[in-house]
This record gives sequence, structure tokens and C-alpha cells, in this order.
Amino acid sequence: MSLSDLADNQHCVRSNITQLVDRLEQDGLVRRRHDPADRRGVLAELTPPGCERTLRRCAPSRGSNRRS
Repeated sequence: MSLSDLADNQHCVRSNITQLVDRLEQDGLVRRRHDPADRRGVLAELTPPGCERTLRRCAPSRGSNRRS
């Protein structure tokens, strides 16, 4: 996803997304790559550890469907 699209989806300015992606990249969770459709564009994509962490956070926790 482009950094501009990320900023739009998160309703924040691009500089905030750039800083966030910088930190995620340092942690090995995201990598930047050039956008083949736009020579000036940069895309952010999850690395395998980033995908794993995302799936873990999105997985339903046990007992979350309990009825009171």
C-alpha cells in the first residue's frame, strides 16, 4: 500500500505515516519498495514477521464469544 493511501486510511498527515513506517521498518515488520506503477511512489509491505504479528493480533481470543 502506498504511504499516501496509509495516511488517508488513518486520517493523518503523511509525515506521521513516514515516521511510523520508519519505526516498523527498523523493527523488521515492514519494508519499503518502489511502486512499479509510479516511479516517484513508495509502497509499504508487511514482512513475514509483520504478517505473523498482524495475524496474531487479529485472531479472536479464547473466551471472547462467552455469553454472560
